[in-house]
Amino acid sequence: DIDDSHGINFSLYLSLQELGNIRVDFHTNQEGVYLKFNCESVEKAEFVSEFQDILKDALSTKKLLGVIFTDQADDPANELIKRMVPEGKSILDTTV
Repeated sequence: DIDDSHGINFSLYLSLQELGNIRVDFHTNQEGVYLKFNCESVEKAEFVSEFQDILKDALSTKKLLGVIFTDQADDPANELIKRMVPEGKSILDTTV
């Protein structure tokens, strides 16, 4: 069992043909769930936000406490590399 008394955080990285890269950040706790949709541009974030009511209706196991739409999405592959490689280090050995 997972003790989520302090909440659980995770992200879903999507690369969609028409919408580009989207990172959905989740924060769940005993009260419900917060979602943050990070899209590539303001226009794409505004478009995705138009479906907010459908999203609220589709969530059945947790109460939706908040939804945010931003233009801060990065390439999913680059994000994963940043998380895997410590800051200031490189995945390539460039010493000669």
